Amino acid sequence: RIEGRWSGARINFSFLECPLCHARIQHALVEDLIQPFVDLEAKVKTRAVAKLKQEGLEDHEEIVSQTGPFYNDPEGFAMDHYAFFQCFECKEPYFGGARVCGPAGDEDEEVDPEELICVKMPKTSNPWTTAPPRP
Repeated sequence: RIEGRWSGARINFSFLECPLCHARIQHALVEDLIQPFVDLEAKVKTRAVAKLKQEGLEDHEEIVSQTGPFYNDPEGFAMDHYAFFQCFECKEPYFGGARVCGPAGDEDEEVDPEELICVKMPKTSNPWTTAPPRP
C-alpha cells in the first residue's frame, strides 16, 4: 500500500494510515520507505498553509467555528481545501487550485502522470509555460 502511494492525480497521504483504524503507520521496518512521503507531506502542508494565508482564509468558518470540521486546524483545512500535484519531471509538489474546482482533484479521475508538469519546467516539457498566440 505504501509503495503504491496515493491514487489519482491529487496528492494525499491517506496511504500512510492503517486501513482499519486510520492511525499513522509508524514502525522501524518501514521508516526508510515512509520518510520520503513524510518529507513530501511537510512541503505540501507548508505550501497549503501559505496559500490559505495568501487567500485570507485563516478565519474560514470551518476553522473558527467550534462545530466546524476543521476547528482550530487551519493546516487540516488547507490540506482538504487545496489540490496539490506532483510534477512528473522534477517530482516537486505544485499548487493546482481549490480541490472542488477541477476534475483533476477527484482521486477517481484517471490522469496521465506525464501531463502533470509544474510551470518551473522548461518550455519543451510544459505546454502551459507559453501563452497561446492572440488572434
